[in-house]
Amino acid sequence: MEGRTFRPNGLQLRFHRTFFMAWLTKFVVFFAVAPAVQSQPGVLIGSFGSQTLHGVAGEIYAINQTALYVKGFLYDGAAPDAHFFAGTSDTPGEGFVIPDENGLTSPLLSYSNEDLLIRLSAGTTLENVTSISVYCISFRALFGSVMIPANFDYPAPRSLGEFGFSPRVHNTHADDVIILNTRQFRFVNLVYDGRGPAAYFWTGLGTPDRNDRQISHPLGSLGILPRYNGDDVVVTFPPDLSITDTSSVQFIGIWCVAARQNFGHLLITAEDVANIPTYIEPITEGCMVLLDEEFHISWAVMGDKIRLTFRGVVNSGEYLAFGVSGSDSITQMVGSDVTVVWMDSETNQPRAVDYSLNAYSQCEPNTGRGACPDVVQGGSEDVTLVRAKVRDGVTVFVIERPLSSGDQTDRTIPITGDVPISWGIGGINPTGHVAKHHTRATGTVTVNFGSTDNSCPELVGPTGTPAPIDPWVIQPLYPANNSVMTAHIGPAGRRRGYQGIVGQIGWGFTWYINETIIPEIYVERGNTYTFQVYGGDDESFRGTYHPFYISNSRDGGYDQKTPDERVNETIYASPVEGAFCEFVGDDDPEQYATFEEYRATLTLNCPTTANPQPGVLRWTVAEDTPDTVYYQCYQHRFFGWEIHVTDPQTTPEPTSTASTDAPTSNSTDPQTTPEPTSTASTDAPTSSNATGSTSSTVVPTVDAWVIEPLYPERDGVMTVNLGPDGGRKGYQGIVGEDGRGDLVWYINGTIIPEIHVERGGTYKFLVYGGDDVMSSPFHPFYITDSPDGGFISKVSAKRKAEKLYTDPVEGALCKYIGKETPDRFATFEDYKGTLQLDCPQNATAGVLEWTVTKETPDTVYYQSYQQPYLGWKIHVTSGCSGIIISSWIALTALVVGSALPYLQ
Repeated sequence: MEGRTFRPNGLQLRFHRTFFMAWLTKFVVFFAVAPAVQSQPGVLIGSFGSQTLHGVAGEIYAINQTALYVKGFLYDGAAPDAHFFAGTSDTPGEGFVIPDENGLTSPLLSYSNEDLLIRLSAGTTLENVTSISVYCISFRALFGSVMIPANFDYPAPRSLGEFGFSPRVHNTHADDVIILNTRQFRFVNLVYDGRGPAAYFWTGLGTPDRNDRQISHPLGSLGILPRYNGDDVVVTFPPDLSITDTSSVQFIGIWCVAARQNFGHLLITAEDVANIPTYIEPITEGCMVLLDEEFHISWAVMGDKIRLTFRGVVNSGEYLAFGVSGSDSITQMVGSDVTVVWMDSETNQPRAVDYSLNAYSQCEPNTGRGACPDVVQGGSEDVTLVRAKVRDGVTVFVIERPLSSGDQTDRTIPITGDVPISWGIGGINPTGHVAKHHTRATGTVTVNFGSTDNSCPELVGPTGTPAPIDPWVIQPLYPANNSVMTAHIGPAGRRRGYQGIVGQIGWGFTWYINETIIPEIYVERGNTYTFQVYGGDDESFRGTYHPFYISNSRDGGYDQKTPDERVNETIYASPVEGAFCEFVGDDDPEQYATFEEYRATLTLNCPTTANPQPGVLRWTVAEDTPDTVYYQCYQHRFFGWEIHVTDPQTTPEPTSTASTDAPTSNSTDPQTTPEPTSTASTDAPTSSNATGSTSSTVVPTVDAWVIEPLYPERDGVMTVNLGPDGGRKGYQGIVGEDGRGDLVWYINGTIIPEIHVERGGTYKFLVYGGDDVMSSPFHPFYITDSPDGGFISKVSAKRKAEKLYTDPVEGALCKYIGKETPDRFATFEDYKGTLQLDCPQNATAGVLEWTVTKETPDTVYYQSYQQPYLGWKIHVTSGCSGIIISSWIALTALVVGSALPYLQ
C-alpha cells in the first residue's frame, strides 16, 4: 500500500492509525446519508418581526463575532439618520453604529428585500452586544430590533492542529491548520521546500491518493505549489465544494501527483465542521468617474450576476443610463444594452428599466423602434432594483442584472478585458420613456468589469440653493395672409427651451420656425399659410425623419399612437416631409439667458444634400378650426407648440358721430384697414365686449412710398441686395399684398423698384443675396413670370406652370439693416438714410446676365428662387426701333390713304 513509501520506519505507527481511521470513515460514509451542504448564511439570531417602523423587516444571521448577514432586508429609507446599531443594554441608543454593506456609516438608503453582509468596525465584536437594530440617532427612534439570546453560540473557526509528518517529507509542516469557514483553510506558518515535482493542495475521502481532488493555491492557480518559508496560507475551495460536506471532504493535505507521495494531511470530522462560519463571497467594487462631479458608476461581479451602483447629481425626472455599447470595439449608442434609472417626479419613487437602443430616435411603443424598454421590443425585464435614495443632492441607485440573460434584446457583459460602454443623462418624457440625452459619452469609453480598480472620489451634491433656470422669452409670430415660414429641426434647449416653455420634457429636438425655437403662431381663419419643411424625408432613418403636420394634439406623434389615442386626435393639415436640415451646436443651452444668445452658437446643417429641397405644407385655415391647434412631428411626440386661431378682424364704416370707446378685447390678431371716409374718427378698433356692444374706429391711412422706376441702359449693370421690406410703406403698400414680413430685394439701393427693359437688350445683375445654403438668409436671384417667385418652395404642379427666363444666381450676402420703424418715414429716401449696408470684406457677387428675347412677355418679375414675395415687376418693351417702325407704317398708311382720291 501507499503507506510503505514513507521513510523512515518510525512513521509506520502514525500512518497505520491514520489509514485505519480513513478506512473506517469511508466504510461508515458508504452506509450513511451524507450531511447536506450548509444552506443558511450563518446561524439565525432572529427576525425583526412585524412590530416595526418604516417597513423594516428581515432576518439576522451570525457569520462570526464580527460579521452579520441580514437576509431579505427591507427599509423605506425615509428617515434622515437611520443606521444599523449594536445595542449593549436594554436602553435604546446605548451601543455603537455598525457600518453598512459598503463599510460606510452614513445614513441608510432604502432597501427592497436585499441580502447584506455587514461587518463591525475594527476593534469591536459582538461579545457584549444584546441586540441588533435599525435606529435613528437624531430622533432617538427604534424602527426594529432583534434580541440576541443569552449565551448565544457564535460560529467560530476550528483548529485541526499541527500539520506534517515526522520525519518531514520535503520539510513540509505547519504550526496549525484552521478551518476558517465553509470554504477556507488557513495553514499557519507553512514550510515547504518547493522541490516536489508536482505537489498540490489536496482533498477527498479517506487519505490522499491519485483519485482525490486538487485545490488551487492562494494565487488562484492550479499550478504546482511554490516554496513556502513560514507563510500563513489561505486555501479556498471552489464554489461547488464545501468543507462541511463530509461525503466529499474528509482530509486536507499536500499530495505529489508525479511521485504519488503524500507530503502530509489532516483528517476532518463532523465535529470539526460543526458551527463554523459560512463563507461569504467577497464583493469588491470597481468604480469609474463617467462625468466629473455628476456621474459615477460602480460594479461588482457576483457569480453569474453583476451589481451596478449609479451615483449622480441629477434633477427629479432626469435619468442616468449605463450599459454595454452596441459595438465590440467603440462606444456606439445604437445597439447598446443599458439600464436606465431615475426618480419618478410625480411619485418620488425609484425606477430601473432594461433598455435596448435599436435606433437613434424616440421610442415608438407600437413598433418597438427607437430607444425603447426591452419589454416593448418583445424582450424581458432583466434588471432588478435593489435600492435607491437621494441624499444631500446625490441620487444613488443599486441594481442587479445577469451577466448573460439569454434575452434577445440583451448583450452579454464580459468580465475580462476592456469593454466599450455607453452612458448618458437626460429626461423622462410624459410617456415614461427616455428623451434624448443632454449629456453622453464622448469618444470611446471602456470598463474592465473584472477589475476592482476604484478611482472615484466621493461624489458631493450642490451646496446652497441653485439659481432658478427661467425659460427663454420667445416672441410669437404674426404671419400675414400668404406668408411663408420655414420649419427646421433644432436642439430642444432643456429647461430654457421646450421643457420650460411647454412645461414638460420633450425628446431632445424640437421645431424651429423661422429659425426660432417653438414660437407661438397667430393665424386667422380663412387665410392661407405656407410652411417650408426641412424635417427629413427618409423613413428608414427614424432619428432624422420628422414629417410636419397640424393637429389638435398637444403632444403630436400620430403615427406612434394606439388606435384609441388616434380616435381623439383631429388633423388639420396632413403631414409633409422634406430634406433634413437641423440647427446644431455643442454648447449647454442653460448657460444662455436669451435664445438669441444661444441661437448665435448654432449652425444650420443639411447633411444629406448640398441643395436641400423642402416639403411644402400649404394650409388654409378653415372656419371650424378650433382656437388652439399645434404644429407637431407626425412620427415622434413632443416636438411643437401652439397655433392660436382667430377670426379676421374687420373695421366697419364709421358713423358721423365720433366715438372714444376703448377696445374691450386683448386680441392680438392682425387687423385690416378700411377705406377712410370724409369724416375722421378716433374710435378704437372694433371688438366685442362682455355685453356684446361694439365700438368702431378708422385706422389712419398709411400711404406707400413713391418709388421711382429704373430705366437701365441696354447693357446696364444693376446691384441686387436684400433689405427690410418696409411694412405698409414698402412691399405691402407697393405690391398690394403682404410679403414674408422681413426681407425684399433692393435694386441699386432702392426698395423693389419697377424696372423697364427693352427686348434685345442685355442686362447684368450683381447679386448679393447669400450663397450658403446651410445659412439664412439664402436667396438666389432669378427672373420669372410668377408674381410671387419662390420656385423651389412650390409643389410640383405649380412649378410646371411657372416659366423661368433665367437660371437662379447666388452671391455673397450683403443686406441693408436698421432698427427704425419704416411707417414713421414719409419717403423711402428718409428711411434709407437710417439703413446701413452690412457686407463682409471682399464679398463676391453672383452675376446674372440676361438678354431679353422678343418672346419675353410684357411683364415679368425678379424674385427669390428660395422663398416667395421678395421682388416686383420688370416691364418689357420693344424699344425705340419698334416705335420708329410703327410710326413709319402709320405715316405711310396716312399718305397713301390721302392720295387715293387723286389716284382714282
